[in-house]
Amino acid sequence: MKTLFLLRHAKSSWDSPTLDDFERPLNRRGTDNAATMAIRMDKITLLPETIYCSTATRARQTVEIMRQGSTLQNSNLVLEEDIYMADSRLLLILISNLDDSIQRVMLVGHNPGFTNLLNTLQAETIDNMPTCSVAILELNIDIWSQIGPDLGHLAHYDYPKKPH
Repeated sequence: MKTLFLLRHAKSSWDSPTLDDFERPLNRRGTDNAATMAIRMDKITLLPETIYCSTATRARQTVEIMRQGSTLQNSNLVLEEDIYMADSRLLLILISNLDDSIQRVMLVGHNPGFTNLLNTLQAETIDNMPTCSVAILELNIDIWSQIGPDLGHLAHYDYPKKPH
């Protein structure tokens, strides 16, 4: 069995309308939410061995905040430009090419690709992965190239405004 973590970047700032989308940083709420979700992630016993993160500023900042002082800092971090604005089909290709020695992997990226991927891989429909949400899928596969529709079970789903 393989485990896939999907983390949508935290809330980004729209304060500079001339700033390129790729370069948009987190806003104050995004920074706070990433810190909150890092604390919640620390309660999960099996964390990802490797994190593949979009190279967009808001995704990188989200992962940096979440790794500070949390057990996520023990995960290998790989910046992956192909995650930026990828649709679910491209994300599936990226996952299918992962090293099979990795059992638990996290992708950090963007909607709509992440919500569509989540809904492709498992039966429970999620209308929208909010910013800084985390979905953990247990996949009934032995090697990453076997990934495909409906092979996952949603083991954990959390987001900043979810009551605890």
